[in-house]
Amino acid sequence: MFALSAYNSLLQAYVNLVAPADEAPAPPQDALAQVQRDLIKREGKVQSMILALAPTFEFAKVEPKWWAPFQGERASLLSLSSSASRI
Repeated sequence: MFALSAYNSLLQAYVNLVAPADEAPAPPQDALAQVQRDLIKREGKVQSMILALAPTFEFAKVEPKWWAPFQGERASLLSLSSSASRI
C-alpha cells in the first residue's frame, strides 16, 4: 500500500512539473529524466505486487457463496450429508 501511495505522490508531482498550471520555471531535463526512470521502476514494482495477488484471487473464487445455490456435484453432496450424519 505504501509503494502505491508513494508512486501516486511522485507521479502527481511529476505531472505538475511537466505541465504546470502557472508560469513556473521549467526544471532541468536531467532531473525530469531521473524522476521518470524512478517512476518506471516504481510502476514495475507496483505491477509485480498486484500480479502476486493473483493466486489469492484464484483461491477466493472457490470460497462458498452463501447467497447463491450450491454448485457442487451430487457425489460431494452425498459424502457431505453422510459425514454430517455420522457426526
